Amino acid sequence: MFVMSNVLQGTATVLDTVLWLYMWVIIARALISWVNPDPWNPIVQFLERATEPVLTPIRRLVGWRMGMDLSPMIAILILVFLQYAVVQSLRDIAVRMHYPSGKRCRMKITPIDIQQMVFQVKFRGYDRDEVNRFLEELALTVENLNRENSALREKLTATEQQVTDLRRTETTLSNTLVSAQTLAEDVKRSDLIVKEAELKASEIIRQARVSLSDMQRGLADLQKQRLMMVERFRSTLRSFERMLEVEESDAYQSDAASVEGKLTGESSTAR
Repeated sequence: MFVMSNVLQGTATVLDTVLWLYMWVIIARALISWVNPDPWNPIVQFLERATEPVLTPIRRLVGWRMGMDLSPMIAILILVFLQYAVVQSLRDIAVRMHYPSGKRCRMKITPIDIQQMVFQVKFRGYDRDEVNRFLEELALTVENLNRENSALREKLTATEQQVTDLRRTETTLSNTLVSAQTLAEDVKRSDLIVKEAELKASEIIRQARVSLSDMQRGLADLQKQRLMMVERFRSTLRSFERMLEVEESDAYQSDAASVEGKLTGESSTAR
């Protein structure tokens, strides 16, 4: 594609040059025809041989108007039309082939390049003074734009630095917030642990109180049982004492009876 584009661009340039040169040849032929030149002059013969193949058919179609040969003027108009129609079309096709996406490469133009720019002079070209004034204004405009661009770049750099600092600050704040959240969660966990310990302690105290109450009731029961056993033991001892007293009295009475019997026996024997 690039080779074909370059071929078309070269063809358009060569064709533009040929048309431009042939236009000046026709102009020279028209100017010479006004002064009755020597027909045997080589230059005159060259101009006639070069222009007659084009002017003769036009002269046959148009003829003479107002006593003038209008064929050179018509030929010049045809050449200008070819320059704008054919040459420009070839250049546009070459550009489109060279840039398929339709995007042209932007060249970096400086104010010095604009001031030193030289345009080719062609037939019916632009006014040089006007072009120069426009280029000077354009150079000033580009220079101002470059200054503004430099200032904007500096501002952009400063802004990017501020953005970087803000991002660092944001990162620090985010880390601090995460640490605070973690600490708050730890505090909550600690509160939960304390509350759970308090609940466990309360349960242990309650169980201890219940156990103490049970022990106190058991101790009271044991004391009652001890008192009952002591009372039973005392009653048993009293029973034993009464039994011993009864036995002692019986033994005393038996001894007394035996003594009386002996005494009675002895007295009877003595009689």
